Amino acid sequence: MRDPVVAADGHSYEREALLKYLATGSLQSPVTRKKLTTTTLYPNHALRGVVEYMQASQRLQQVEAVRSHSARSGVTP
Repeated sequence: MRDPVVAADGHSYEREALLKYLATGSLQSPVTRKKLTTTTLYPNHALRGVVEYMQASQRLQQVEAVRSHSARSGVTP
């Protein structure tokens, strides 16, 4: 997820995906199927922070795995 937003139904979505969904003309929540009271989308800063943290953690784990493998095989990274 790159750009999480909150819609009027209170659920979080990827902005691009929800905009494509709304462009089809549907004014229903993809989750509840109830009519959205507005199509205004609000950035979900908390979720974005969690996603960025998880992505950074995964990158760090990948780097550590390469270093560990290199150390075991005697290769200098």
